[in-house]
Amino acid sequence: MQRSMVLASIRAPGAGVYVIQDVCEMEELADPVRLQEAWRGIAQRHPALRTRIEAGSTGDLRQSVEPA
Repeated sequence: MQRSMVLASIRAPGAGVYVIQDVCEMEELADPVRLQEAWRGIAQRHPALRTRIEAGSTGDLRQSVEPA
């Protein structure tokens, strides 16, 4: 599944077929330091948020997870 998603993204860059974005409006300004700390905590607990897929030199796809 992930392989086909990556290949579709390579074939049509910028199409955003597998990109989901959500915009939320906040009543008050967020504290950027606290927001960054919260995001880091979430990323530490969920490896999927640190995962990336890259094309190797021979065109093969490699998945890697950044350390927490």
